Amino acid sequence: MNQEIRDARVKEILVANGLILLVASLVIALVYLQVNLSYILGALVIVLVVTSIRRIWFTKTPITLFQWQKVLVAHERFQFGEKDWANRVNFDAWSKIIFSGVILFVAWQPTESIWVLNQGFLTFVLIATAVFVLITNYSVLSKGRTIDTLNGEQESGIQFKGSTLKRLLGVWIAWLLIFVVAAFLVFR
Repeated sequence: MNQEIRDARVKEILVANGLILLVASLVIALVYLQVNLSYILGALVIVLVVTSIRRIWFTKTPITLFQWQKVLVAHERFQFGEKDWANRVNFDAWSKIIFSGVILFVAWQPTESIWVLNQGFLTFVLIATAVFVLITNYSVLSKGRTIDTLNGEQESGIQFKGSTLKRLLGVWIAWLLIFVVAAFLVFR
């Protein structure tokens, strides 16, 4: 495994953490604006279904936004083999579509579900975000290590040294500061 793949894995972690922060902030903003829960869940369903259908249709030639994503896709295709990689992508996409159906079922329940921006809700968002950050970071790191060593390679994915260590520590310290400040604001 070369340095380009390692750098792409670090960028994958940085983007995943940025998306978590964006989604958590968006949920708090929408609740603050008292947007109905059904609308929030409906928007989530639309995003999940559109991205899943895009992944199913473009399995042979996946659409990526960044060069580092192309590097990871090419590496994963090589490691898994074309057929197994396509099966994994399709399984992931269909799982998201089924999950969207569950979300739609919840969204269409006959209740007036407007969340209130109070201490209980903020505590829930804080705990849910912390759990999601831990699960996502572990998932990205373990997936990378598994894929990168799949064909018997000796190197084991992301190595925690040098600039990689500095970036990851920066991400984790930033999350720690966000959680401390958020906890202070919620529980004061």
